[in-house]
Amino acid sequence: MKNLLFTILFIFPFFGFSQELYQVKTITNYQKLLEDLEKDSANVIYSLNKSELDSIVKQSTKKYTLIHNFAVWCAPCVEGLPEFLKLRGELSHNIQFLLLTTDKDKSIYLTNAQNDFVEKYHVNYPTFNISDKYAKGKKKKYHNFVQLLIPNHKDYGMGISILIRNEDNKVVYASTYNETKDEILEKIKLFIN
Repeated sequence: MKNLLFTILFIFPFFGFSQELYQVKTITNYQKLLEDLEKDSANVIYSLNKSELDSIVKQSTKKYTLIHNFAVWCAPCVEGLPEFLKLRGELSHNIQFLLLTTDKDKSIYLTNAQNDFVEKYHVNYPTFNISDKYAKGKKKKYHNFVQLLIPNHKDYGMGISILIRNEDNKVVYASTYNETKDEILEKIKLFIN
């Protein structure tokens, strides 16, 4: 009886309820990636490092690239995502939009994010996850990546947006956690108009 109870309590949940962890993909073809970003036809999460971001910016035909940071466990991120998606719909002719997550390259959070992108937010285009090469922990990895893009930027948090002018790969605006989503959207629109 003890063995049966052990099996039910410890082993069955492991096999019966385990969920496959999402494994990020590697960017192999930037032209196809840019096409997929435009067509809304590929629900894939790619690993992203600084040189890959630079390649996307360089090869984009848009005037700007807007990066929006998102995590399923971040309340401000979840709250701000619908506005980001709306902005993408309004300004996609002028801006290359990139949705960026910060979880480990193989994690339940990425599995949940990919499912949420399709089911809750109707996102069916490539998204990106900061490469694990920057650090092991989510916060450290995110901090290190943001510092590469915007050295000494201190008032950021999850859910921020970063606007890059593509012609010179220069960050022209990076939001802070002190700004409301309306203030962020207003400033982005000022830069691109």
